[in-house]
Formats: sequence, structure tokens, C-alpha cells
Amino acid sequence: MAVTKPATVGTIIAVMSNDANPSQTIKESVETAIREATALAQSARFDEAEATCMAAARDLGDHAELWKCLGAVRHHRGDSANAAAAFQKAVDLAPDDAGAWSSLGLMLATADRSGEAIAALRKALEIDPGQTAAARNLGLSLMKSGKPAEARDVYRTLAAQLPNDADVLGWLGHASAAADDIDTAYAAYKRSLQIQPGNQNLELTLALVERDLGLFPASRSRFDRLLAARPDDPVLRFAQAQNFLLQGDFVNGFREYEWRWKRPGMEVPEFNAVPWQGEDVAGKTFLLHDEQGLGDTIQFCRFAATLRDKGAAVTLLVRPRLRRLISSLSPNASQDIAVIDTVPPGASFDFHCPLMSIPYRLGMTLADIPAPQAYLTAEDELIAQWRPKLAEWSGGKLAVGLNWQGDPSSQSERGRSLPFDALRGLLALEGIHFFLLQKQHGRDALAGIADLPNVTDLGDALDLGDDAFVDTAAVMHCLDIVVTSDTGPAHLAGAIGARSWVLLKKVPEWRWGTAGSAMPWYPTMRLFRQSVRGDWSGPVREIANALKTSL
Repeated sequence: MAVTKPATVGTIIAVMSNDANPSQTIKESVETAIREATALAQSARFDEAEATCMAAARDLGDHAELWKCLGAVRHHRGDSANAAAAFQKAVDLAPDDAGAWSSLGLMLATADRSGEAIAALRKALEIDPGQTAAARNLGLSLMKSGKPAEARDVYRTLAAQLPNDADVLGWLGHASAAADDIDTAYAAYKRSLQIQPGNQNLELTLALVERDLGLFPASRSRFDRLLAARPDDPVLRFAQAQNFLLQGDFVNGFREYEWRWKRPGMEVPEFNAVPWQGEDVAGKTFLLHDEQGLGDTIQFCRFAATLRDKGAAVTLLVRPRLRRLISSLSPNASQDIAVIDTVPPGASFDFHCPLMSIPYRLGMTLADIPAPQAYLTAEDELIAQWRPKLAEWSGGKLAVGLNWQGDPSSQSERGRSLPFDALRGLLALEGIHFFLLQKQHGRDALAGIADLPNVTDLGDALDLGDDAFVDTAAVMHCLDIVVTSDTGPAHLAGAIGARSWVLLKKVPEWRWGTAGSAMPWYPTMRLFRQSVRGDWSGPVREIANALKTSL
């Protein structure tokens, strides 16, 4: 029978036999209070449910089960913070209760207290390795905390316990992929798909993983099957575009790349201009606008000159941080390229187009990509400032710049950067002075490096103002060679015509292609590719040998 008033110890014990064992009586009273609170919570009478738990704790004393019940009530009413406090009380009273630790971890995770959640969930599994709910939530918390390798290990253990759980296998795949353990991800996704055949989300994920493994025919076939069922799915079409582009099929690739604007959350910016579809631009005003990352803008801004050469009066809209650098496209007004970071109110143009749509609108193949020796330039004044400093520091030795880490938050980051330790062996080469160009990310391994006589760390001295890459461009201009991973600075080095060597993962992003040491977009660039996924020793060794021959 439903109770509408919080139970008290008096009303509970009154129904008991006077001869009842006191401890048994209290245990039964606790259980009664829990049943009543649970019934109230199930009827959404949360205030009364909480009051029942609190009254029982007051009258019967602290019992872990009561606090667990209170935590569950608060959880069901959406009060994760106070639910966590209740479960914390429960584990204080019963520190060996794995279920209480598991519930505490879940509440902490729900309250965005991931570090504490991870500790609580690990404690639950330490007490009882069979706590599969705790393992699931631990894996999720580790993923949310940016620890995919640890999450992978948790899911791997859980998958051994639950070998036919498709959800666990899927999460093992996600965590492994995020940790750049593509082989484990591939096996997990394939097994998950065997358990739930026809799952199109898994099919898409497998198609992407097959591409990352270089299994292009398998990836293409899977995309074809998916597109037969969902021909207008922009996510599928955009993913297939990158397959085409990676294999050098720019005609199909850039056509499919247009589907990027139809993906959820994407929208082509609107201007007082007609969207350009490839019409004759001679004598027309043209607004070209940047998109995606800084490196994308640096790579594709070359097409402003292409449109200018076709007779258009081109205005290139870029984000404020890049305006100063990109303005070197147009050192004098007669070139008809105006670089702006804001469209003036009321301004109108005949046409507008996103930067990365130009190759498609012009029907370009890979062979058609304009690849001048350089199309951006470093500023003379900055070159004059940096050149004597670099010459003094290098002391006549070969001057080599090093950059190794991209933005960890980038969707393209997985596997493309390398740890500084992978380059450390280069520092032992004689006759070379190394200049570290790395800013912000990836500098945590530099302890003691500044004390080496053949190394100068410039990371904290470059581009200190609001303008991106202006100092870096001047320094690169003065160096003999720039060695970098696949990052924005790689595109900068190529755009200014610096001699640059780029380290690439085994299957890189589409613009780098899948084979060869030449980069069609940048004539002064040389590519050094992994032969084994995740192993940088091979390309770094090739760079070491190439540096020796450059002395």
C-alpha cells in the first residue's frame, strides 16, 4: 500500500513483534523504507521519496543501503550532483560495496566530474572485476577525458567478458580508432557488424576504417552499397569524396566534396552576390571566401590568382588572423586581389564562391592544379629582423626548422603528428643547427633541450601578436630546410617556396596522396611517408640520411 507520509522508526517498529531480534528488526525497517521510497520515486513523488530516506536514516541510523536508495531517487529526479553526494556517503559507510562505487562513478560522470568518476569506477572494478556497468561507464568517461588508449584497454577487457555484445564491441572500435589503433578498431567493428548485420552506421564506420588501412577497393565497395540505399546522404557522399581525392581522382572527388555543405550544421555563407557555378568571370567582381582550417586557406588561396588571371576583380575574405599573411598574394593594387577580413556593409559582388569549391567549378584534374614555386611571401622587414639572429645562432651550420605537432582538437589530427621524442635522434647529427618552430601544443617533451648547443627554441618568440604565421614565414624563408608534420606550418612552408620536408602517416589526409615523395601542390616540398602504420622511425631515418647529404 502506498505511503503518503514519511515513515519513522516508531511507526515501522510498531508493527514488529516485541520479541523480534533488534538487528533483524532494523534491517527489515531499512528494507521497508527503501521499498516505500522506491514506490514513491516511481510515481514521481520525489520529495516524499527523499523525505522517507532521510527520516529512516535519522531514526534507524546511517545505513549504506538507505544512502544508495537516496542517491537513486535523486538520480531519477535529475539531480546528479546531490545524487553523487548520497552515493559518496554510501561508499563511506560501505567501502567494499562495488555497486555503490559504480553508482557514484555514474553520478560523477553525469555531473561532468570525469576525473572523480574515473577514480570511483576504477575502485568498483578493483573490488569486483565483474561490474560490467562500471566498465562501460569507465570507458565512456575515459573517452570523454581524452584518454582513448586507456578506454580501449577497458573495453578490450569488457569485450572478453561480453564477446557477443555489439555495443561493447562498437565502443572498443571507437576507442581504438581514437587511439590510432586501427587494426583493433577494424576487428572490433567487423565483429560487431557480424552480430548486427545491416547496421548502416557500422557499415559507414567500417568503410572509413578500411580507407584508413589503405583497403581502398573494400572501402569503395562498402560506400557503393551504402549509397545505393541512401544516395542523398551528405555524410556518405562527403566521405566518399575523400576516397576519390586521396586516390587522385579530383574530378569525382571535388564534385562529391560539394556535399560538405549539406551535412548537418553546415551552411554556405550568404552574401550580396550570386553563387558562382563556373560562369565566365571576365570583367566581373568576385568574392572568394575561406573555410575550414588555417592550412586549408593557405593551400587554396592560390585560386584567387587563377580567377584574377581569368579577368575577375577578386576580393578574398579570410579570418582576421590570416589577413596579414594572405595579403602577400597581392603586394600591389594593380593585381586586382583585395584581401579583407570583413565584408563592408552594403558591399555587393557579381559572384561569390567558397575557396575549396574552385577546383570543382573549374573542372580541374590533379594535373591542372596551379603550383607556382611560391605564391605567398614573408615580409621583408621581418626577414631583415630574423636573418642576422638565425645566422648568429646557427654559426654557419645547416639551419633546419622542426615542427611536429598539429592542433589536437582537429578532426584530422589522429596519427598525423609525431612526438618530439621521435625526432630527438636528429639532434645528434653534426654540422646542423636546429630551430624549434613548435608553438602551443607538443612542447611538453622539451625539458633540457634548450641546453643543447645546436638547438634554439623559437616557439615562444614567434607570432606573438594577433597575426598568424608572419614571424614563422620570415624564419622559414631564412632556413635551409623545414622539417614538419602534416600541419598548418607545412602548408605555409610550401606556399612561400621554402625547402620543406613533410612527415606523413601511412594513409594521410586526401591532399597528400598515397604514394611518392613529390607534392603536386608544392614544388619545393618533399614527402617522407610511414611504411608501417604508427611507426615514425622509418621516415625519420630517411630524413636523417637526407640531412647528411645536404651538408
